[in-house]
Amino acid sequence: MRKTIDGNEHRESKTFSKKELAQQWHDKRLQELEYEFIHGRTLEDTIGEIIARYQDQYANSYGRSKNYDIARLLKHPIAEIPCAKLSAKHIIAHCVERNKSAKPQTVLNDVIWLRTMLRTMSATEGLIIIRASSNGQWWF
Repeated sequence: MRKTIDGNEHRESKTFSKKELAQQWHDKRLQELEYEFIHGRTLEDTIGEIIARYQDQYANSYGRSKNYDIARLLKHPIAEIPCAKLSAKHIIAHCVERNKSAKPQTVLNDVIWLRTMLRTMSATEGLIIIRASSNGQWWF
């Protein structure tokens, strides 16, 4: 990968078994470089930090149930995951763990709120959270 940003050429290379995986890495890495250039820092925030900022900015416009559901997400291991590392594997692990103590519709609410928060914060703060799946479709 070669990218020139503000007159500085940046080169990286990595080997993959499939062209599709290489393209996904390339696209993700370009987003990360652009984020670093625009914001002057790398994205090291955890999901929990993103949730907390979302609560600070938007919690007053939601009802008690949604605010409680969002706050409860902070108590689960998914809140410890760095945004840059979030994958479908983490979401699935969260759902499997939550299904042990909650009904499926409650677990679905977790995913819905998580998706809403990540999309909103991605749009308002320019975060790099959206990932491509193995079939090339985008989620979150």
